[in-house]
Amino acid sequence: MANQRQVAEQLVDGINRMSLDTKDFVEVVTTNHRTLQQMAFRLFIACIKEWATHTRSDARNEATVNLSKRIVEALGDDIDYIPFI
Repeated sequence: MANQRQVAEQLVDGINRMSLDTKDFVEVVTTNHRTLQQMAFRLFIACIKEWATHTRSDARNEATVNLSKRIVEALGDDIDYIPFI
């Protein structure tokens, strides 16, 4: 069974090869078991929170970092309220 690092590397590799079909990816993630949807969302929020801490960026990830900072600022403490049910 793959560990979290391997899964993350597979995702990044898929994105890097430009083989990630956004529509299919989104459909699978957003229609899966509802607890898994919640867990996936927690993962995406954790990424957003991490990007928001970045103090350096360039044209390749500047929009990601800046938008992440805006999301974290807008949500405040509510960003951490994603219960496991």
